[in-house]
Amino acid sequence: MRLISILVLASVLSCAAEPRHPTLIISERRELNERAAVGQARVFSTPSVHSRLAGARAWLAIAKALMAMPAGAYQAARRGIAELGDDYAGPRVRDDTGQRKRFAENRFELQHDEAAAENMTDVLLVRIKMYERRYRAEVE
Repeated sequence: MRLISILVLASVLSCAAEPRHPTLIISERRELNERAAVGQARVFSTPSVHSRLAGARAWLAIAKALMAMPAGAYQAARRGIAELGDDYAGPRVRDDTGQRKRFAENRFELQHDEAAAENMTDVLLVRIKMYERRYRAEVE
């Protein structure tokens, strides 16, 4: 009986989750209108899947830097959204960013560049946060 309990304890200890250790830091550089930024993502799994996060973060930094030039900020945010793709939110997450994105596009068409840039940048930021939550075991 004592031997069995020792084996069970040993197997439980060996199944305990090990602390996450970064396996790789991905850096992606993006440029628009003479502005450049580098986005980074710390990856705990296969890096090729998450390089889009680093790219989206770089576009977000460019969008923020270009707020004085709203049309450029808007374009940078759109590129970040495109790079991040559609696989950013978990299956049970309520996501209204598609509607907010269409609103920003409408604002841009009506030449309300400042509002469009702010709205599109916000959509990108929210989607990045959703991505980080969805893949929190794999990226930082």
